[in-house]
Amino acid sequence: MVKVAKFLGYTLFFIIALFYFTPKASLYYKAELELKKNKVILSDESVIEKPFYLELEHTTVYFNAIQSATVAWIEVEFLGVYNTVKVKDIELSSVVASFIPLHIKEVEVKYTILDPFHVIAYAEGDFGVLNANFSIDNRVLQLHLEASKKMQREHRSTLRQFHKDATGEYNYEKTF
Repeated sequence: MVKVAKFLGYTLFFIIALFYFTPKASLYYKAELELKKNKVILSDESVIEKPFYLELEHTTVYFNAIQSATVAWIEVEFLGVYNTVKVKDIELSSVVASFIPLHIKEVEVKYTILDPFHVIAYAEGDFGVLNANFSIDNRVLQLHLEASKKMQREHRSTLRQFHKDATGEYNYEKTF
Protein backbone atom coordinates (compact mmCIF):
# COMPACT_ATOMS: atom_id res chain seq x y z
CA MET A 1 0.00 0.00 0.00
CA VAL A 2 2.86 2.39 0.78
CA LYS A 3 4.43 1.70 -2.63
CA VAL A 4 1.17 2.54 -4.40
CA ALA A 5 0.85 5.79 -2.42
CA LYS A 6 4.45 6.74 -3.26
CA PHE A 7 3.89 5.93 -6.93
CA LEU A 8 0.73 8.08 -7.07
CA GLY A 9 2.47 10.88 -5.16
CA TYR A 10 5.47 10.92 -7.50
CA THR A 11 3.20 10.76 -10.55
CA LEU A 12 1.11 13.66 -9.29
CA PHE A 13 4.25 15.66 -8.49
CA PHE A 14 5.63 14.97 -11.98
CA ILE A 15 2.41 16.12 -13.67
CA ILE A 16 2.22 19.31 -11.60
CA ALA A 17 5.92 20.05 -12.27
CA LEU A 18 5.39 19.43 -15.98
CA PHE A 19 2.60 22.02 -16.19
CA TYR A 20 4.48 24.45 -13.95
CA PHE A 21 7.67 24.40 -16.04
CA THR A 22 6.02 24.25 -19.48
CA PRO A 23 7.21 27.24 -21.56
CA LYS A 24 3.78 28.81 -21.97
CA ALA A 25 5.03 31.92 -23.79
CA SER A 26 6.77 29.75 -26.39
CA LEU A 27 3.57 27.79 -26.94
CA TYR A 28 1.70 31.08 -27.35
CA TYR A 29 4.13 32.34 -30.00
CA LYS A 30 3.78 29.03 -31.86
CA ALA A 31 -0.03 29.37 -31.73
CA GLU A 32 0.32 32.96 -32.97
CA LEU A 33 2.15 31.65 -36.06
CA GLU A 34 -0.66 29.17 -36.69
CA LEU A 35 -3.26 31.96 -36.40
CA LYS A 36 -1.27 34.04 -38.87
CA LYS A 37 -1.78 31.29 -41.49
CA ASN A 38 -5.53 31.98 -41.12
CA LYS A 39 -4.96 35.76 -41.51
CA VAL A 40 -5.52 36.46 -37.80
CA ILE A 41 -2.83 38.60 -36.17
CA LEU A 42 -2.56 39.48 -32.49
CA SER A 43 -0.37 42.49 -31.79
CA ASP A 44 0.60 45.10 -29.20
CA GLU A 45 -0.01 42.58 -26.41
CA SER A 46 1.85 42.24 -23.14
CA VAL A 47 2.59 38.55 -22.48
CA ILE A 48 2.73 37.62 -18.79
CA GLU A 49 3.69 34.04 -17.97
CA LYS A 50 2.20 32.72 -14.72
CA PRO A 51 2.92 29.32 -13.11
CA PHE A 52 -0.14 27.54 -14.55
CA TYR A 53 -1.50 29.95 -17.16
CA LEU A 54 -0.62 32.74 -19.54
CA GLU A 55 -2.04 36.28 -19.50
CA LEU A 56 -2.22 38.71 -22.40
CA GLU A 57 -3.07 42.34 -21.81
CA HIS A 58 -4.04 45.12 -24.22
CA THR A 59 -4.23 42.98 -27.37
CA THR A 60 -5.23 44.28 -30.78
CA VAL A 61 -6.74 41.72 -33.16
CA TYR A 62 -6.40 42.05 -36.93
CA PHE A 63 -8.21 39.91 -39.48
CA ASN A 64 -7.15 40.22 -43.13
CA ALA A 65 -4.98 43.20 -42.10
CA ILE A 66 -8.06 45.05 -40.80
CA GLN A 67 -8.22 45.98 -37.14
CA SER A 68 -11.16 43.92 -35.89
CA ALA A 69 -11.08 44.24 -32.09
CA THR A 70 -9.20 45.37 -29.04
CA VAL A 71 -9.09 43.11 -26.00
CA ALA A 72 -8.21 44.27 -22.50
CA TRP A 73 -7.33 40.89 -20.96
CA ILE A 74 -6.91 37.25 -22.06
CA GLU A 75 -6.06 34.27 -19.85
CA VAL A 76 -5.04 30.95 -21.43
CA GLU A 77 -4.99 27.99 -19.08
CA PHE A 78 -3.61 24.81 -20.64
CA LEU A 79 -3.66 21.89 -18.22
CA GLY A 80 -4.07 19.06 -20.70
CA VAL A 81 -7.18 17.53 -19.14
CA TYR A 82 -8.99 20.87 -18.72
CA ASN A 83 -8.20 23.88 -20.90
CA THR A 84 -9.81 27.32 -20.85
CA VAL A 85 -9.46 30.65 -22.58
CA LYS A 86 -11.01 33.61 -20.76
CA VAL A 87 -11.33 36.98 -22.48
CA LYS A 88 -12.60 40.22 -20.91
CA ASP A 89 -13.56 43.62 -22.28
CA ILE A 90 -13.62 43.16 -26.04
CA GLU A 91 -14.36 46.22 -28.14
CA LEU A 92 -15.20 45.27 -31.73
CA SER A 93 -14.42 47.43 -34.74
CA SER A 94 -17.13 49.82 -35.88
CA VAL A 95 -17.27 47.86 -39.15
CA VAL A 96 -19.59 45.30 -37.50
CA ALA A 97 -21.79 47.86 -35.73
CA SER A 98 -24.72 47.14 -38.06
CA PHE A 99 -24.63 43.42 -37.15
CA ILE A 100 -24.04 43.29 -33.39
CA PRO A 101 -23.33 45.63 -30.47
CA LEU A 102 -19.65 46.48 -30.20
CA HIS A 103 -18.90 45.73 -26.54
CA ILE A 104 -18.43 42.18 -25.25
CA LYS A 105 -17.97 41.97 -21.48
CA GLU A 106 -16.53 38.45 -21.29
CA VAL A 107 -16.01 35.23 -23.22
CA GLU A 108 -14.99 31.85 -21.82
CA VAL A 109 -14.11 28.83 -23.97
CA LYS A 110 -13.62 25.40 -22.35
CA TYR A 111 -12.31 22.09 -23.59
CA THR A 112 -11.78 18.96 -21.52
CA ILE A 113 -10.67 15.44 -22.37
CA LEU A 114 -13.59 14.16 -20.29
CA ASP A 115 -15.77 15.34 -23.21
CA PRO A 116 -13.24 15.31 -26.08
CA PHE A 117 -15.72 15.91 -28.90
CA HIS A 118 -17.17 19.21 -27.66
CA VAL A 119 -15.92 22.74 -27.17
CA ILE A 120 -18.16 24.82 -24.91
CA ALA A 121 -18.28 28.62 -24.89
CA TYR A 122 -20.08 31.32 -22.91
CA ALA A 123 -20.23 35.01 -23.79
CA GLU A 124 -21.88 38.02 -22.24
CA GLY A 125 -22.07 41.49 -23.67
CA ASP A 126 -24.32 44.23 -24.97
CA PHE A 127 -25.96 41.58 -27.19
CA GLY A 128 -27.11 39.54 -24.17
CA VAL A 129 -25.93 36.11 -23.03
CA LEU A 130 -24.71 33.51 -25.53
CA ASN A 131 -24.02 29.82 -24.91
CA ALA A 132 -22.26 27.91 -27.68
CA ASN A 133 -21.42 24.27 -28.24
CA PHE A 134 -19.24 23.03 -31.09
CA SER A 135 -19.30 19.30 -31.78
CA ILE A 136 -15.93 18.32 -33.22
CA ASP A 137 -16.96 14.88 -34.46
CA ASN A 138 -19.97 15.97 -36.57
CA ARG A 139 -18.82 19.62 -37.00
CA VAL A 140 -22.03 21.24 -35.75
CA LEU A 141 -22.13 24.65 -34.08
CA GLN A 142 -25.10 25.35 -31.81
CA LEU A 143 -25.77 28.83 -30.41
CA HIS A 144 -28.31 29.74 -27.74
CA LEU A 145 -28.84 33.48 -27.31
CA GLU A 146 -30.77 35.33 -24.64
CA ALA A 147 -30.89 38.60 -26.56
CA SER A 148 -30.73 41.91 -24.73
CA LYS A 149 -33.25 44.68 -25.33
CA LYS A 150 -30.58 46.59 -27.26
CA MET A 151 -29.96 43.57 -29.52
CA GLN A 152 -33.69 43.09 -30.12
CA ARG A 153 -34.20 46.78 -30.85
CA GLU A 154 -31.15 47.66 -32.97
CA HIS A 155 -30.05 44.40 -34.62
CA ARG A 156 -33.18 42.67 -35.85
CA SER A 157 -31.52 41.65 -39.13
CA THR A 158 -28.97 39.56 -37.23
CA LEU A 159 -31.66 37.97 -35.05
CA ARG A 160 -33.50 36.87 -38.21
CA GLN A 161 -30.68 34.36 -38.72
CA PHE A 162 -31.72 32.70 -35.44
CA HIS A 163 -34.79 30.61 -34.68
CA LYS A 164 -36.91 32.06 -31.87
CA ASP A 165 -38.32 29.43 -29.52
CA ALA A 166 -41.46 29.55 -27.34
CA THR A 167 -39.59 31.11 -24.40
CA GLY A 168 -38.39 34.04 -26.53
CA GLU A 169 -34.78 32.85 -26.72
CA TYR A 170 -32.89 32.51 -29.98
CA ASN A 171 -31.20 29.38 -31.34
CA TYR A 172 -28.88 28.87 -34.29
CA GLU A 173 -27.35 25.71 -35.71
CA LYS A 174 -24.83 25.33 -38.53
CA THR A 175 -22.92 22.37 -39.88
CA PHE A 176 -19.42 23.01 -41.23
